[in-house]
Amino acid sequence: MKKNFLGKTVQLYLTSTCGMKCLHCRSRLKQMPDMTVEVFSEIMESVGDYGAQRISLFANDPLLHPRIFKIIQIMNNSSLGSEILTVGGSPHDASVNNRLLSAMDFIDREKGAFVFSVDCTEKTARAILSRANGDTSYAFKALTFWKLAPLLQKKGVSARINVVVSRFNAGEVPAIIRRAVEMGFAASFCFVQTKQKEFDELALKGFTSASFNSFRQYLESSEILAQNEMRVIIKGVRQIIKE
Repeated sequence: MKKNFLGKTVQLYLTSTCGMKCLHCRSRLKQMPDMTVEVFSEIMESVGDYGAQRISLFANDPLLHPRIFKIIQIMNNSSLGSEILTVGGSPHDASVNNRLLSAMDFIDREKGAFVFSVDCTEKTARAILSRANGDTSYAFKALTFWKLAPLLQKKGVSARINVVVSRFNAGEVPAIIRRAVEMGFAASFCFVQTKQKEFDELALKGFTSASFNSFRQYLESSEILAQNEMRVIIKGVRQIIKE
């Protein structure tokens, strides 16, 4: 019996490896083992039974997983849609761009796609990088996409850009999205200023009785976790909130 416990899209944190070293990024400080192909394969075989329709390979840069092409092959053979979040290049490692070019040829054209973070126009990105002072990672990521866009079009590879709207780029967000859509790509955006009040409450008060009961009921309603597994998850969440 199918359940919609997971929602339509499942994001998987595949590796802690990244070629950017962005100063603002907290993920670069995290160390975790790469997900094994065996675990990934098990996930792909099961998540569809719980409502998932798409797998999204998320931070840091999935293309740098040592067995990314085996993972792409597993996604190609699955009935699920898939997307890979990537910078597509690195100012420190030229092999990242080569991996992307190979992945573009390998990914399933009907079910697969890439996702790029694009927070400024090509003109703005070039201007920022020409000054080369401060953190230019946002500009590098944006310019990498704008350079890759014609090739993605030529090869018929699907892509989506995501724009993080902030006070620094709010004025040119429409131009960024309009240009991407005109080129045949999908676009999404989010706001860095938006915070959910529930997270503020957790940060200030920790687990209240109400929030704890709500979280536990959510885990129990999944019907896929044993009691000892739920205890491990709850313990981990308590530690995260404490930190």
